[in-house]
Amino acid sequence: MPDSPLPPPPAAPQGSRFSTVAAVMMILLGAGFLLLLPGRIGVAMVVGGLFFSGLFGFHYLVWGRWLGKVLREAEEDEEDES
Repeated sequence: MPDSPLPPPPAAPQGSRFSTVAAVMMILLGAGFLLLLPGRIGVAMVVGGLFFSGLFGFHYLVWGRWLGKVLREAEEDEEDES
């Protein structure tokens, strides 16, 4: 197969951790402002948000990481048997 006349795409630039730190700070500030709401609604919103985030994190770890690793190992075992 002939080589492509187009140059390969450049590698993705490695960014700093500033955007991650800024996002975490915004989440913490938002949670702090919600806790200032009168009554228990602010606490309920923060706890609900933590629960919802934990649910998404759990699904990411189980289905994205663990199951992906299991499927790759099964595929490698299948290729070795062939």
